Amino acid sequence: MNMTLHLLWILILVFNFWLVEIIFLETICNDESIIEQNIRLKVQQSPDYAEQPDFEAGYRDFKRRLENYEKVYEPVKEGSYIKMIDMVSGNGGQIQVNNISGYLPGRIVFFLVNTHLTPRPILLTRHGESLDNVRGRIGGDSTLSDAGELYAKKLANFVEKRLKSERAASVSIVHNRWISHCSFDYMLCKFEECKCILTVFFLLI
Repeated sequence: MNMTLHLLWILILVFNFWLVEIIFLETICNDESIIEQNIRLKVQQSPDYAEQPDFEAGYRDFKRRLENYEKVYEPVKEGSYIKMIDMVSGNGGQIQVNNISGYLPGRIVFFLVNTHLTPRPILLTRHGESLDNVRGRIGGDSTLSDAGELYAKKLANFVEKRLKSERAASVSIVHNRWISHCSFDYMLCKFEECKCILTVFFLLI
């Protein structure tokens, strides 16, 4: 998200009013070759250009969008934020952390520090609807509801199509488990039945 410091402070005030902690994540890349590669990948895969048969026209359009972003861009300097600087260059890079405290924010920093930044698909998803969710209960160890099972199957189908389109069938699957729930285990089982290979992080909220 590209914003000015004025808009950033509006967001902070709005979220503070609702007692919601907000953390800004800013990524900075100074390697022109990586920027060029990302632009071409964006034009090839973004839904914005799905109906644009002319790659060069899409490329020029995205370059113009970047130029407009650069005119109003202001780096994050206030509030809680994490900055990842040149982390994809292969030369180490650095992470700057400001005003980060608590278990979950700390886990987010840990996740970013240990993220493998080589190109590969990563999905963030919640587990499918569980029986406890249907009853309005938070937590618990119930199995998936019918809707949850349907979600697991649709997720697997989506992943399989995504892998085929990106020719990434050799990517290893990784399960990052923050909390143990039977609903998570059950969905993972349903997911693996479809023989999909992908890096998937299940967010159990």
